[in-house]
Formats: sequence, structure tokens, C-alpha cells
Amino acid sequence: MACVSGLMSWTVAYQVNPYEEKGIMLSPRSLKFSEAIEKMKKVLKLNQDFYGKVVIKSILEKGCAYENILTVAKLGEKAPLLGDDSEHRDYGEVILVKKCCEPEELLESIKARTIEIGQTPIKIAGNGIGYRLTGSSFKAYRLSDDLDAERSHSACWPVHEFTLTCEKSCAGFSHAPLIAYGCQPFADIEHAIEDWVGIEDFLGQQDARLGKVTVVVPSYMARIHPLELVGKEGTQCKIVTGVEGTLQTTFEIQLLYKLGDKKWESEQRECKPNEPIHFDLRGFPEEVQIYLLSANDGIVDYHVERKGSLNHGLKRRLFKDVPPEIRRDLTGGENERVEYKPFIKRDDNKETEIIETVVAFANADGGRIYIGIGDHGEPEGVTKGLVKDYRPRGKPDVKGLVSKYCDHLKRLIEKQVLDRNEARTVKVRFDSVEYRGKTIVVVEVKKGENPPYYCGGYDIFIRRGATNKRASPEELQKLFPEWIARQIRS
Repeated sequence: MACVSGLMSWTVAYQVNPYEEKGIMLSPRSLKFSEAIEKMKKVLKLNQDFYGKVVIKSILEKGCAYENILTVAKLGEKAPLLGDDSEHRDYGEVILVKKCCEPEELLESIKARTIEIGQTPIKIAGNGIGYRLTGSSFKAYRLSDDLDAERSHSACWPVHEFTLTCEKSCAGFSHAPLIAYGCQPFADIEHAIEDWVGIEDFLGQQDARLGKVTVVVPSYMARIHPLELVGKEGTQCKIVTGVEGTLQTTFEIQLLYKLGDKKWESEQRECKPNEPIHFDLRGFPEEVQIYLLSANDGIVDYHVERKGSLNHGLKRRLFKDVPPEIRRDLTGGENERVEYKPFIKRDDNKETEIIETVVAFANADGGRIYIGIGDHGEPEGVTKGLVKDYRPRGKPDVKGLVSKYCDHLKRLIEKQVLDRNEARTVKVRFDSVEYRGKTIVVVEVKKGENPPYYCGGYDIFIRRGATNKRASPEELQKLFPEWIARQIRS
């Protein structure tokens, strides 16, 4: 186990749902490990009602590889919900990864999950979690040497607080927001470096220099409330928010939002408890991050949300949620009424699979085809495929491309899906939804009024479980006896 010096700070990580890690940095840099443990116990005990049941997932030493628990890559296997052992909070559901850990039990739990530092490699361990990094892969760059220190200082950020590191053994990029009271907020280190240095000098995800920063979530003093997005897509809109709390102190709300594929926009306002404030946005946002800060305690509360996200258990929401019936389809897997398809370009042979599914749904009780979803339910979206297929000039209009693609599918279905009288009577509706940040095309097929339906080659398809199959004579006799009788008479 590592011998911890007095110039370290520690972060306790806890999990609030299967997709998100959060953390509390409880000690200033001057505290030793034993003192940090006592402060952790005190804060968790004082704020037990707010944080709920807490399980220590990992302890990270400041200065090591993965500092930011808030947006760190998913650690190990996703933890399942444990039924009645979960507690609902405004942040979502507190997941008990292993067992409920009372404050008195923290010491042994922390020791069991402390970073182990050998010669090489460095190992971050705990709860089945493990990342191995080669010690020789680190090289630090001081801002004063490698970046425009004057510009970074003018942005209110002390130069000595940030370094760029070369972590060649790591494929990921730390998407940690840079937040501090009185300072301009940044969505991540890439956003900050673009502002400080200029985009020409920074290669983003492809740059070997990776940024590291810790997001602090201190003890509960106040919360973001109300939280409302006013407006609709295609128009300017505003966010109404504020601070709910009993402490008579001044807070600052920092807002980050992104409009489509554009860069991040940011604003910051001072506010007092129970006084709502309004942020006028330049358009309808795709993603919003709101941080509540106090001068002495760092981040007090925050809310991060993307358009189309399912917001597992979150009570606070800005964007309208995915319709419940579509949410069930996208989380429940393929079945007799649900089909997943990746993007299929125009005039591709695989378009016949869409036609066959439309026929099978129309011959049964109807169903929905989701284009932009992998076979295992992972959202892939259609945006990249549409841009590659249509090759628009300039910045692509995603909504326009989706509309063109739906029109193409409509013409294809009208041409190839026929009923017994060769009248195009199958009812199909097209739509698109945002799901986990991806655009998904939804093809909804109604139960046919005039079955059986068939493709241009006179193949009659029916649905069996999550697959389409050609109906055998026996199945046709069972499903469509009147039609068979008429065929025999004629």
C-alpha cells in the first residue's frame, strides 16, 4: 500500500446509477491520509440524508491518473440495482455496489481500496476495478513553459493549478468540467485549451497531452431549484433556475450549453437563495451543464443533462423525456413488435430487410422499426450515415437529412409492399427521436386492414419472435383461412 505524503488530497467515489460516477473531494491538500479519513467520516455522517447510503468504490490520490470521478470512464462492471436497498434522491438512485457502508466502517473500506504504487506499473485498485499505467508514460508540461500563461491567467485560472500530461498508454480523454468560483467555466480540458491556446495548437482527442482536473462536490448547503427549460426547437429559449436553501450567503450559478454541433457556450451569474434567475440562450440546446458554487466550498450542486437522455431515476429534468412506449422498446430488446436496424444507406441490398419487416408487422399486430440501433440495443444513430450517403455541402442539416431519408423509405415501401389486390394500403408513420445523444429513425407500422401483405416478389413474411420468416402453406392456412379459401375458389 502506498505511503501517503502530507501534500495529497483524496476523493471518495460513489455511484448513483449504473451509468454515472460521482465523487466528493473531502480534504484540502494539506491533510494527511488519517486526517482525510476522519473528515470523510464526518462529512458523510452529517450529510447522510442528502447522500443516502454510500459505498466507497475507490480512493484516488491527487496527481495520479484518473482524478475525476464525476466523468471518469466506467469502472469495472456496471452495478445492478439491488431492489429495496436503493434510495431515491434528486441525483438519481444510490446504487449499493457491495454493501451499505456506515461512517464507522469507512476506515477499513478505504484502506482496502487505496491506490497501490509499486515501481512500475501503477495500479489503481478496488472493488474489482483495475487500470494499469506504465510509469514511464508520464511527462508533465508546465503551463508557463508550454502554454500561453498570460491568456490562462486572464481567464482567472491560476497557472500552477493545471498541467498537461502525456499518458500514451491511455486511450481515453478525461471529459472533466473545469469549475471554480468566480472563474469562467469550461466543459472539459479540451474546451479550456482551445480558449487559452487556440485550436491550431491542440489536437483534441488525438493529442498525446491529456488534461487532468478534479471536480469537487462538497457537503450539501443548497440545491439548484427551480429548473426549467422554456422554449422549443427552432426558436430562442431560456433556462429558469435558482438556489433553494436556508443559508443566507451568495452563490454563483455557472451554465454551460451546446447548440447542436457548435462549440460550448457559457454564462455565470451571482444569486441568493430563493431568488430565481433567467439565462437567455442563443438557441435550443443539445446539452446543458449547470453548476452551483459558493466561494468557500466549491461546487455545492450540479445538473448535467443531454437532449434525448433517459435520465435514469432523475427527478429534475430540462428536456422532455423519450416517450414511454419508445423507451420500453429501446430498453427491452427485439421481439415480435420491435426490430433494431443499424443505418442502411439508400439502394443498399439490406433495404429488403426493412421491407420484409414492414410486411411481417402488417401481417400481424403491427410494430416499430428503429433505424440507428445495433442488434444488441446500443444506440449508433443515423447522422454519420446520412452525411456519408447524401454528402451535403457545408454544415449538414441533420433534420433535413432525416426528412429526406424518411421520404425515401416511404417511397420504397409504397413501391414494394402490396396487399392481395395490389393496393398500397399498409399504414406506416415515420418519426425520429433523440436517444442517449443519438438520432434514431422510427418506422411505425400499423396492423394491416387487408392482409396478407407481400413483397414485390410475392413473398409473404410473418413475425416469429424477433425474426421475420416466409410463411409456409400451413401457416398461411392457419393465419389467413378466408384468403386461402378465396384463392382456392379462384
